[in-house]
Amino acid sequence: MQDTREKTKKEKQRLGYMNRDMQRTVIKIIIMWKLKENGEMYAYAILKDIKKIKHPFIKDNPQIKNEVYNTLKALEQAGYIKEKSRRGNKHVKVYYELTKEGISALKATKSLLHETARSMARILG
Repeated sequence: MQDTREKTKKEKQRLGYMNRDMQRTVIKIIIMWKLKENGEMYAYAILKDIKKIKHPFIKDNPQIKNEVYNTLKALEQAGYIKEKSRRGNKHVKVYYELTKEGISALKATKSLLHETARSMARILG
C-alpha cells in the first residue's frame, strides 16, 4: 500500500504543471456548478461543499482553501461570478452568485468537456 502511495506521489510530482492546470480548471467548474445549483453561497460554504467531493484534485490537496479563495477572485475578475455583501448579526458576509456570463460559460464548458472526453477516449483508446 505504501509503495502504491509513493508511486502516485512521484507521478503527481512528475506531472506537476499539468496537474496544477487541470486542478485549477476542475475547481473553477465545481465552484460555478455549486453556485448554479445553490444560487448564492458564501465562500466558506463553497469550501465546505467542495471538500466533500471525492476527486483527487480536491481530497489530496492541502492548499484547497487557498485555491478556492483565489479561484473565487479570478472568477469574479473574469465576470463569471459577482460578490454581494450582507450584514449579519456580528459582521458582514460576502456571498457569490453566477452572472449571466458565468451561466453561459458553464453551459459552454459542459459541452466542451463532453466533446473533449469523447475525443480523448478515441485518441487514448
